[in-house]
Amino acid sequence: KICESLGKTSYIIVDDEYEDNTRGIGKLLSELKTKYNIITSTEAENIMLENDTLMVLDLNSSSRTPIGKNLDKFENIIVIDHHKKDQDTIETKDSYVLDSMSSTCEIVTYLLLENGIDITPDLANYLLSGIVLDTQNYIRNASSATMFTSAVLCIKGANQLEVKKMFDDSFDRYKAVHELTGQAKFNDNYVVASIYDRVFKKEDIARAAECLQDFGVDISFAMGYININTIAISARSDGKFDVGEMMEKLGGGGSRYSATAQVKEKSILEMVEFIHSSI
Repeated sequence: KICESLGKTSYIIVDDEYEDNTRGIGKLLSELKTKYNIITSTEAENIMLENDTLMVLDLNSSSRTPIGKNLDKFENIIVIDHHKKDQDTIETKDSYVLDSMSSTCEIVTYLLLENGIDITPDLANYLLSGIVLDTQNYIRNASSATMFTSAVLCIKGANQLEVKKMFDDSFDRYKAVHELTGQAKFNDNYVVASIYDRVFKKEDIARAAECLQDFGVDISFAMGYININTIAISARSDGKFDVGEMMEKLGGGGSRYSATAQVKEKSILEMVEFIHSSI
């Protein structure tokens, strides 16, 4: 919408397969593909021009950006994110990295409103879905400002039922999540769920970590193999413990409330021991 208001052609760069995306996001990307120009980083390399502007959203690390190796080819870079900065954060004068905000969608909503850009009902739905996802239905890191932003989006036409439908689970996902949570081991203030003898989708592991937060713990972890030699770990916290900082030690990252990491050439047992020794 910002690019459109300036009369500029815009592209959304996504490298992940839609079906492998986080809960709800794959469905949303499939819908957006009919409305916006969604391309891969390889396709972007073929159409980049010298004076193009790059917007990096929902991450601020150069190594985690699909277009990372081509960052120096952009004259202008804008970063909009709610995760913590680290040593790999993209250096730019146009940075809106605010880790006190609930989600990138909350920041984007403010920027649209501040610049007088119209928020259509469809866009309001997309922005509200991002807030709902990152706050786990307003349980984590949701401030009064978050509630106000959500109310504004509803006034702009966001429909809570439509947002809920974006996150409806399939039965296969339901079974995978419950198989993983069924292996949970509870400790004093945290819980760890892991399975070593099957392969999961990343979004199912993330969903399991979210579900475990419903059992009165401060921190929840879920992990499993996503291919033959890679373990995905999802961590959730009520904010008393910074899981983002913990996942950074494994090469991942996130916020103090929600974080992930992917680890190669390690065993599930080694990762469980890492968690126990880190808390």
